[in-house]
Amino acid sequence: MINRYTVVCLRREFQVEQADRITDLGLLVLYDDAFIAYLNGAEVARKGIDRGRGSYVQGIKSHDAKDPEFVMLSGWQRHLKN
Repeated sequence: MINRYTVVCLRREFQVEQADRITDLGLLVLYDDAFIAYLNGAEVARKGIDRGRGSYVQGIKSHDAKDPEFVMLSGWQRHLKN
């Protein structure tokens, strides 16, 4: 990927049993520079990239992918489906 892509979009489908019993939800992510996480089309986390309009590459901060980081998701409750 080096010197070939500025943005990579990945999608992961998963199933949850008894979604109404989940109290916290997080994501273990290894990222280089920035990421934005969505749950059923709604943003639930972001690191290293400013909010705003336009290109995803605007406002990106430098971050080396060394160790996975655990990120708590916010506002996920209304987007998790049974």
